[in-house]
Amino acid sequence: PSPKGAFGAKSIRGAPPEFFEFRTGRVTAHCQPVPVANLGNFSFSPDGKLLCGFSVDTNRPQWMAIWETDSGKLVARPLMRADAGYILSHRFSANGRSIYLGGRNR
Repeated sequence: PSPKGAFGAKSIRGAPPEFFEFRTGRVTAHCQPVPVANLGNFSFSPDGKLLCGFSVDTNRPQWMAIWETDSGKLVARPLMRADAGYILSHRFSANGRSIYLGGRNR
């Protein structure tokens, strides 16, 4: 759920995520697609304006993407490729300007 709990994001079978209101279930925005299969592991920025997702296939290089939550616009193309290990978790910093990653080496 978003930081204030008003909306959430879901992705079915690796499709780009879509945002929906918890109260009504209404879809509010569809995210722009990215050339990555099995995108998931989502987190919202502290202000709820951004959503970050990572590819979850640990047998391939992993990618990251960031979308605006109000429009679904991709604001950062898949911008990280972690060939040396696996991203297992991530979190925005308190000010929303950085993303912390946790993982392990191959």
